[in-house]
Amino acid sequence: MSGSEEKRIIPVLITGGIGSGKSVVSRVLRLRGYEVYDCDYEARLLMNSDAALLQSLRQRWGDEAVINGETNRPFVASRVFGNREELRWLNSRVHGAVKRDISERLRRNPCMMVECAIPESSGITEMSRRVWLVDAPEELRLRRAMKRSRCSAAEVQSRMAAQQSEYATLPPERLALITNVDETALLPQIDKLLNQIEQQC
Repeated sequence: MSGSEEKRIIPVLITGGIGSGKSVVSRVLRLRGYEVYDCDYEARLLMNSDAALLQSLRQRWGDEAVINGETNRPFVASRVFGNREELRWLNSRVHGAVKRDISERLRRNPCMMVECAIPESSGITEMSRRVWLVDAPEELRLRRAMKRSRCSAAEVQSRMAAQQSEYATLPPERLALITNVDETALLPQIDKLLNQIEQQC
């Protein structure tokens, strides 16, 4: 692998299901001085800034899909609602834009880490050298998610079930588990894992 290709590999992918606390881990890493790319947040920005993505939307659904240089979100939502094929197509284009953006940023900062809730379906796992899976007891995750999203227990449990396939096939040889029960137990785990990568960053 050439030096330029090596810089496009994500040193650490942070992932985990709803209520696991992966964003808390990312926040700790930022306080430690690391740049952490939030896929959900950046995808929303790319929907209004990635030229290739916007052009794809126009080609797929016409000029109404893009207004004033930004994605017409209500219109696009109407195209994919209840249509799995169209939703799959849209997701593939958004995931592609995110991966291009990550690769470009890794050229500038090869130690940048990435937070992603759907690592398998987005293809982010294959770009990563290490995967940190953040987890917690289901009851605790449920309480956290209900408090944050104000959803019912049934709604949160449905999302949990839908996410399971994202983590079932993560590569065990690159996987580290972070148990996020409370801050006291969390910080030592993060510091231990950081010590394992400090030679490369």
